[in-house]
Amino acid sequence: DGKTAASSPKRIHSLWAKYLSFHSSPTFFREVVRVFGSAIRQHRPDVEFFFNKSLDSMRPALRGHQDTSTDIILDAQVGINTPVTRVGSTRGPHYDRLTELYAGLLYFRDDRDKSSGGALRVYECLGQCKEIPRREKRALGMSMKHNHEHFDPKKVRVVSSV
Repeated sequence: DGKTAASSPKRIHSLWAKYLSFHSSPTFFREVVRVFGSAIRQHRPDVEFFFNKSLDSMRPALRGHQDTSTDIILDAQVGINTPVTRVGSTRGPHYDRLTELYAGLLYFRDDRDKSSGGALRVYECLGQCKEIPRREKRALGMSMKHNHEHFDPKKVRVVSSV
C-alpha cells in the first residue's frame, strides 16, 4: 500500500518520525551521494547509465509519492526482531532487492541481553554464486519464507561480521 513509518508518522514516537523523515529525505540522499558517491559509481555503474545522469542530478522522493519525474525512491522503516529464544538466524545468506542502491541498519541491543550473536554478516560465495531455486530449498533445509535465504549456506563464507 506504500505506507511506511516515514509516511505515517502518527504511528510512532515523534523523535522516530523526525529520524525517519530525515533519513528518507532528499537532503540525506545528497549526503549519501557526497560520502559514498565514488563507491556507488564503482560498484553500481549501472545506476548512472540507466538514468543517463549523474547521482548528483537525480531527483529523489519518498516512497508512495505521486510525482512521475522522480528518479530515486527513498524510504526509512522501523523493524523489530523478537527476542532470541533459540540458536539460529533470522535470515540466512540473502541479498536485499537488487534495485536498492543502499540500505542502513541501526541496531539497539538491550543491555540485559547476554546472548551471543546478532551481528550483520557479509558473505561471499565459494565458487560460482548461484541462487537456489525455491523448489530445491526444502530438500536443503533452507527457509521457505520469501526473501529469507537465497544461497546454500554451505556454499558461502562470512567475510565480515558487524
